[in-house]
Amino acid sequence: MDDQMFLDGVLLDVKVSYWRGKKTLTPEDLGLTKQQVPEIFRLGTKMIVPKQALDEFERIESRVQYLTDRWAFPFPTGRAHFVPYTVLPEVTVELTGLRQRFDAEVIRFMGNLAQYRERLAAQYPQYKEAIERGAMDEASTRRKFGYSWTLYEVKLPKDLHLKAISDKEAREKADAQRKALGQAEEAFRKQYQEQVDAFLNESVGRLRVLVLNAVSTLADQVKEGKVNQGTVRAVREAISRFRSLNFVGDAGTEVKLQELEGLLPADKVEPGPALDILAAAVQSTVEAATKDDIPAVAEQYRRRIRVDAV
Repeated sequence: MDDQMFLDGVLLDVKVSYWRGKKTLTPEDLGLTKQQVPEIFRLGTKMIVPKQALDEFERIESRVQYLTDRWAFPFPTGRAHFVPYTVLPEVTVELTGLRQRFDAEVIRFMGNLAQYRERLAAQYPQYKEAIERGAMDEASTRRKFGYSWTLYEVKLPKDLHLKAISDKEAREKADAQRKALGQAEEAFRKQYQEQVDAFLNESVGRLRVLVLNAVSTLADQVKEGKVNQGTVRAVREAISRFRSLNFVGDAGTEVKLQELEGLLPADKVEPGPALDILAAAVQSTVEAATKDDIPAVAEQYRRRIRVDAV
């Protein structure tokens, strides 16, 4: 059963919403009448508060996106991401911290809302009335802000069925409905299976890209005969991240990374035997990460979770 995958991780859905400080522009805002605006034109938006007043919300939203990109895998249901349990504590701690930061910023923003509008009106006095027309009451503005995150699993229904019916005519109709329901269930299971297959293949691929991005710079420096410690630290971090995220069990790549990790220098490496050995390990790692066996790795994981479910 593919829902056994949730023994290795959980789905995360994070929602960050905030008022963008905009309202729809009207002809009156520009000193025009509706008749003066050709129907082929569409007016845009006007700012009600300075854009800079919302910068912190944008930074928080970007940080949430970075967090899910770094520690999770996009899952084919809604906006969910699959987070391996190995990194879940770290993810939830940071999400909680971002929530606290978001709530504090909402309080600060709402406390300065009137001042923001006044500042914008002072900067653009010719549009003061347009800015004031776009103002919302405090309660309506506050409802535009929200930060929440949910952890959950997906479980396929074991059986879709209808209640037993005694009336003959109703029973015949129910039999037809039951048949249609069975066909729908079969189609849904097939679709979900295909989505999970694609998800696992993509997850293995994302892990391989993580390796290649880190090792490519190291490979270039090895060829030049100069390896700096910044690159070495980046490779060590990538190896640690790969281990934490490798819920699919890509053993071939992990073995090569372990061998490479043991050869990473503590200081700069000069041309010689040590550099040659490192070069061979880098090449071996690149070959493992580019090997055309992603479907096989994903299938091996699928077989494992099916066996665990028995």
